[in-house]
Amino acid sequence: MAPEINSALDHPDPRQAVERVKDVVQRRLLDVYPTARIVRTDFFNHTYVSDLLMTWSSGAHRSERRVYLRASGDPGLLASDVQLLGREQQSLVVPLAQLGTGPARE
Repeated sequence: MAPEINSALDHPDPRQAVERVKDVVQRRLLDVYPTARIVRTDFFNHTYVSDLLMTWSSGAHRSERRVYLRASGDPGLLASDVQLLGREQQSLVVPLAQLGTGPARE
C-alpha cells in the first residue's frame, strides 16, 4: 500500500491529500471486507478519534470497527497506539508509512 499512499499524499492541497489517502485505505478495506460499509470522519491521524468507521452485519448481529490511520511507521509509537486503543472493541491501527524496525515491531 505504501506506493499508493505516497502518491495520494503527493497533492498540494492537504485536504485533498487526506481524502485521497482515505480513498486508498477504504478501497483496500473493501477488498478484504466487501460487505462492509465504511464511513469517513472529519479527522485524520488523531489520537482518540477514528479516521474511518467500518460496519457490517452478520445475520441480526451488527458489528463495527474503528479505523485509525497513523502517519508514523515507528513500531514503538504504533504499539503504544494499539495498547491505548486496545480498550475499544476491534480497533484497527493502520500505519501509512513503511513499518520501521525494532523490538516493538513484533
